[in-house]
Amino acid sequence: AKQFEGLTERISFARNQIFLDGDVIHTALADHLVRCLESGVDFARPWAKFAEKLAANPDQRSRDESFKWLHSHKFTITPEGDVIGYKNVHDDRKSDKSGEAIVNGVTHKGRIPNPNGAVIEMPRSKVLNNPGVACSVGLHIGTYDFAKGFIPGGGVLLEVHINPRDIVSVPYGDNKMRVC
Repeated sequence: AKQFEGLTERISFARNQIFLDGDVIHTALADHLVRCLESGVDFARPWAKFAEKLAANPDQRSRDESFKWLHSHKFTITPEGDVIGYKNVHDDRKSDKSGEAIVNGVTHKGRIPNPNGAVIEMPRSKVLNNPGVACSVGLHIGTYDFAKGFIPGGGVLLEVHINPRDIVSVPYGDNKMRVC
């Protein structure tokens, strides 16, 4: 608890529980905090930023799915509180599937370009929020193992940083998630 003092007013500790804005933090996120504590990793600031960003996700089911999925795949959290995931694109750095997305403020239709450092987004309302459907509309981000073999012949494996508030759906039993 002392590591969080002065870091954020939104996180508190009482009765061996962790709270964000007065609500008990999900078990998976609390477990991640314990793993960090046990390993001695300097985690307080990234963990707090991640927790606050995930709390900004407008969909309770998306938040719950995110906790479970990120926990089961032991994802890395950046110093900014974002999640590191992976995406494989063709050698021309364009997506495998066609769609519509905004890349650095410019709308693209067809195979979406993924240049280094780009901000790629789409309206949340356009991303399917149904974990029962594995493949559908949305920006797909996966585990390293899933993404590395996705494009036949190799492709280019990209490290992607995702703001947790932008996670829309985590298909059941899958190695990927849909984000906006």
